[in-house]
Amino acid sequence: MNMVNKNKIDSGLKSEIIGYLNNKDSKIPLNMVNKIPKNKGDKFQKWCLSRLEWTVSLSRAPVHSTLKWWQQTIDHRLIALMAVVSRFDSLPLEYTQDDMAQNYVTMRTVHKFCSASHTTLQKIVSDGIDRKDLLPLFNAKGDKRHSLFTAGDSLLDAYNQSSTWMGR
Repeated sequence: MNMVNKNKIDSGLKSEIIGYLNNKDSKIPLNMVNKIPKNKGDKFQKWCLSRLEWTVSLSRAPVHSTLKWWQQTIDHRLIALMAVVSRFDSLPLEYTQDDMAQNYVTMRTVHKFCSASHTTLQKIVSDGIDRKDLLPLFNAKGDKRHSLFTAGDSLLDAYNQSSTWMGR
């Protein structure tokens, strides 16, 4: 028995479907796509719907929106989330310099986990500080390059408000 998407197909359709699958420019007829049944209890479907709502909300947010600004790139997202988690003194140890450093983010950690250039990462953090979304922390060595930082209240508020969109 021939099967496509767990559906029985007759031999006449088999060659037609294989033709669609082998030709990247062909479109597959709608009736040949196996629908996944709606299930309001399915966690994956709920997650997909909440991510859709969150993304649409972000795309409609004004340009100056804090959350929208911090979603520009994966590096922006990572820096913002590390900063927010550090504000709760909960930064996982693998993202810290030592076990007493869970309440701030270091540029060393940013460079370790982000993929942009040194200059770009410094600019993201510097811009975040200028926006008051990140708080620069005093380093006993007097470093003026924003080597240590955490989330400001505006960034915390933005993530707290967005968590309701994500099903919290």
